[in-house]
Amino acid sequence: MKIQEYEKDNFGEVITDLSNAEKLINAHIVYFYNNIALGDKSIIDNEAVENLYNKLLLLKKYNTLNLVLESSGGNLAAGTRLIHIIRELYKEFYVTVLNRVNSTASLIALSSDKLYLTHKSLITPFEPQMDINEEKISVSVIRNIINNVSENYLYNNLDLIILGKYYASINYFKDLIKSIFKEKQAKLVIDYMLNQVNSHQYPITFNELKDSLGVNLEFINNELLAFYLNEEEKIKKLFKDVKNNDTINSYSTIIKDKNSTLAYTKSYKINGDSYKKIYQGYKSL
Repeated sequence: MKIQEYEKDNFGEVITDLSNAEKLINAHIVYFYNNIALGDKSIIDNEAVENLYNKLLLLKKYNTLNLVLESSGGNLAAGTRLIHIIRELYKEFYVTVLNRVNSTASLIALSSDKLYLTHKSLITPFEPQMDINEEKISVSVIRNIINNVSENYLYNNLDLIILGKYYASINYFKDLIKSIFKEKQAKLVIDYMLNQVNSHQYPITFNELKDSLGVNLEFINNELLAFYLNEEEKIKKLFKDVKNNDTINSYSTIIKDKNSTLAYTKSYKINGDSYKKIYQGYKSL
């Protein structure tokens, strides 16, 4: 059953938990949330992907995954790895974005068979970036220089190492996109991200998602959305530091399914006015 069909087929039925919701849409539902307020300290990386993979291996009832996603992004290679893992485990792959996804998380969202959104969902680009002087620089910065100066000026004033990184990043990005999307959509994504995007923070409009990027999307407007938001509220409460007696626990990534909740946890022992870190890593809550 498509998520959008829920309203007309099951109107008025009360959704009490994730198992109940999964039965209605005939798909596993997994929340994958980064604490966006932490920025670079909370990202999609290989450790997060491995822990999500371990969770997915235990979910065997449905052939479809609905990943409810919120993240500021992360490692492009890790995001690509996650997409390939999901494709190996499931026949169909949906992504639901209740609020926002950025960068690598946007790549994951756009790679889905269907993207479910609310009218306030925010999607931003995932054009490649380069490391220059320990800073992340979008390739669009170099592209704008190349497109607006003479060839003589370019080769006399732009560091050839930077220029080499620019072309290497573009070629790497093209190969990566071709490994994820079918040929027609891959061309759309490559053209949009490499030729039309000027900012990593630019909000991609819903029309651009459909027309420029070939995304199959629908809006959720039913009781299922209310359930998703209620579950999300429980998750976001976990991002507030929890103090228990003489210990503080801080959570930056939450992976939740119907069976359990896993969190990237930092635990600190309080000793007077000082704190000692006693644990860092993924932990079941």
